[in-house]
Amino acid sequence: MAGVRKRRTVVWVTLGAIAVCGVCGFLTASRFTGESTSDTTPAGNQPPRPAPGIGAPARDGTLEFTVRSVRCGVEQVGDVVQKNAAGQYCIVELTVRNVGDAPQAFYNTNQEAHSADGTRYEPDWEATYDASGDQQADEAINPGNEIDAVVVYDIPKDAKIQTLTLHDSAMSSGVVIRIT
Repeated sequence: MAGVRKRRTVVWVTLGAIAVCGVCGFLTASRFTGESTSDTTPAGNQPPRPAPGIGAPARDGTLEFTVRSVRCGVEQVGDVVQKNAAGQYCIVELTVRNVGDAPQAFYNTNQEAHSADGTRYEPDWEATYDASGDQQADEAINPGNEIDAVVVYDIPKDAKIQTLTLHDSAMSSGVVIRIT
């Protein structure tokens, strides 16, 4: 009789352990896939707000970006050394402000432009340097300070930038700015 009881206990303990592992696995998977483990919708769930546009401040991490202008159709940049676009240059002028409590570097190479069809464009760092004079590619900004920055994209002649995704670091999710 003691042997039967011991086997039943082992079976129940094993089934319980399997159930606990299954629940933990489900909760972990739900957390990383973004699926909800609840059937209820949070109160006050609002549709996403439209992305800010030119002139509106937008924040990613500890940097606040304000796009001042976007000028496309430029064929050449630079005063002393001139660089010609393969397609057309789009010159983005923005103000970058550190709203955090520690210095933060602004890297113009971390900023992305996107067309309406989702094509992603990276900055042309040589053209950016030529267009901005002496702006560094990685300018440190102390808390409370701001810089004026220029980022230049070389995109096809028939392309248009619809949005910019501006980042406070290479690993941040970025903030989307509407251009058109």
